[in-house]
Amino acid sequence: MTVAERAVDETTSVKDERDFTRGYYTMYDEELEETLFLPGGELEEPVVNENDEPLSFPETIEAMGSIENRDAFYSSAIVEGIQIVDSSITNGVATVQYTMDEDIVTEADQVVLENAIQLAALDFHAWEVVIMNDTLMESSTYPLIGQ
Repeated sequence: MTVAERAVDETTSVKDERDFTRGYYTMYDEELEETLFLPGGELEEPVVNENDEPLSFPETIEAMGSIENRDAFYSSAIVEGIQIVDSSITNGVATVQYTMDEDIVTEADQVVLENAIQLAALDFHAWEVVIMNDTLMESSTYPLIGQ
């Protein structure tokens, strides 16, 4: 089998080859006509806090709201008009609560945000994500792993 342009003859753990990461950022690929999600650690975005400890889930969600490199080719998954109100992870359930400006945030923006949150939650081994949109008074639950 060939994976990423190299032959693989034995079982390989992706976890062992993947760098430490926290958070996901986006890039729209015009050729594919889809949004790609890029891990923050691969982009040199913050993955540790000021104490050199891995970011917690709330710190990760907060960090995803901005980009360190002003000339970056990628974007934040938390677009202008979305405000994270709260985020937490307890007993394997990640919860993110947000508000949005309905005049500028599109449905596609919301889908991208929710996908990025789910990916970030997986890095914390969450088995479920609850995303609450306070503006629309909607809540969505996404089972991830272990169900």
